Amino acid sequence: MPDAISLSHLLDNVSYIDPETIENLILKDQDFILYSDLKFQEQSLTWGDELIEIGKITGMGVLAATSYGIIHDLITTQIHFGYFSDLNLTHHGLVTLKHFPWVYHSESRILYALLWGTISTWWVGLPLGGLSAIAARIDPKSIKHTWHDLVKPISVLIAANLGAALMTGVMTYATTGDRFSAVAAMHNSSYLAGAAGGLLLPFYIYFSRPGFTGTLQSQCMHMTDTLLKLFKDNPDNPDILALIRFLLNSSNGNCHLPE
Repeated sequence: MPDAISLSHLLDNVSYIDPETIENLILKDQDFILYSDLKFQEQSLTWGDELIEIGKITGMGVLAATSYGIIHDLITTQIHFGYFSDLNLTHHGLVTLKHFPWVYHSESRILYALLWGTISTWWVGLPLGGLSAIAARIDPKSIKHTWHDLVKPISVLIAANLGAALMTGVMTYATTGDRFSAVAAMHNSSYLAGAAGGLLLPFYIYFSRPGFTGTLQSQCMHMTDTLLKLFKDNPDNPDILALIRFLLNSSNGNCHLPE
């Protein structure tokens, strides 16, 4: 493995030799430098680090799903509480009375929303979170995503699903004038949209990961040529030698696109 110093750090170390050339190099090839630094960080990860990150992403999937479920049910319990509490309308009332009598007797819309928002969604978020984690971490040719990178796409998915559910509820109520039907339609919409979006999300995550593109290849070649010229002018400089050794020994040191 190359020395435990990133490409950007090594470039800073040689800036005293030819400040203008190094500054222009950093400016022109900044995408390749960032890519190289990220790949270098990934090389230092252990299997334990990978499992922890996979666990974080999977956990975020569960948290996102249950958060959506709770928000959804906080709305639907206000529209038609009997959908959850009536023993004769749906299974919710009977299950709540049998297993969570304290919630049933409380007649609290908030407690019902917390209960059923969690029960109905955590098991959906678990496999979808796991698939998202796999999509974010497999294939070493591309930059791996962390849980931070997935906050935005998951938030967008949640917002879109909630918007679709609300739209469905409004349209159903406008057509039937029945609140129960509106709530039922909202739940069905959430199940369908959630399943579709949850299955598409891993594909989006995988294909959104930055890879070694033709642009990065050009920047890599430009940097290599520039540094070799500096080396010819300063053949005995240990900092230049360390930088070139690092670049040539890196995963894309030959500047070839991965097959």
